[in-house]
Amino acid sequence: MALRNLQSELLDLQSRARELEQASKKASRGIYSRYDFNGVKREVSGGSYVAIVDKETTTFQRLVELERQRDYDALFWESVKAIRTTPEWLTPYLFRGIAQANLGDREGAKVSLEYVIDNAPGDPEYAQAEELLRKLKEQERQ
Repeated sequence: MALRNLQSELLDLQSRARELEQASKKASRGIYSRYDFNGVKREVSGGSYVAIVDKETTTFQRLVELERQRDYDALFWESVKAIRTTPEWLTPYLFRGIAQANLGDREGAKVSLEYVIDNAPGDPEYAQAEELLRKLKEQERQ
């Protein structure tokens, strides 16, 4: 479990560095983009708006199915893979946190969920992250 935590933290740091670099480049060109909860990419450039459906929507369906099946090990690794390929999309971090919590990695789950909450404050699509984090913290106090 410790190795998984280290790998997860390293991936987070690498993802954050890539995300910041990409955001900086896009901002300098006047491009803004974000991923919806379900993986649809919304991009604004020069006043025009585009919705892009790509591999992330398929990944989202896979993540939902793995959670429904309670296959938390596969959910964890599918989430890690999605974070590597699309670090700016928050949904895989949520699913990774769900997997970690169910696999007994509470500290890793808290890191994943806090990342979602910090990057989507007040977003109702990610309210599940706040609820799960609250439950994890309550369990710690007991």
